Amino acid sequence: MRGAPGRSADTPATGDGKGAAQKDAAKAAPKTAAEQDQAFRKRKLDAGKAQEEEAKKQAQARDRAENCKRAKATLANLQLGGRVSRIDEKGERVLLDDQQMVQETAKAREEAAAACN
Repeated sequence: MRGAPGRSADTPATGDGKGAAQKDAAKAAPKTAAEQDQAFRKRKLDAGKAQEEEAKKQAQARDRAENCKRAKATLANLQLGGRVSRIDEKGERVLLDDQQMVQETAKAREEAAAACN
């Protein structure tokens, strides 16, 4: 048997083992009203944080879904053909030429891929 001479294998290295028993007894002891109140407040705070985090995740998911829907609609509009117009700096409506349509379609594809993944 390997180990320190004069010590059996059953004896813990930390001493007589009373420290662990005392910790277990302390956990099993009834809590005071203040400790119970503090534990309740902590649980309530943790639950509130969890609800807030869940609401934030749901809002982000809704935003992603809406952005994806919008990007797909824009791409579908461009792929339908026909003429597409934009408003320029002067506030006038300008029709896009074929090259601009190709560029806008490529840009819309990239935006749809980014928004829907």
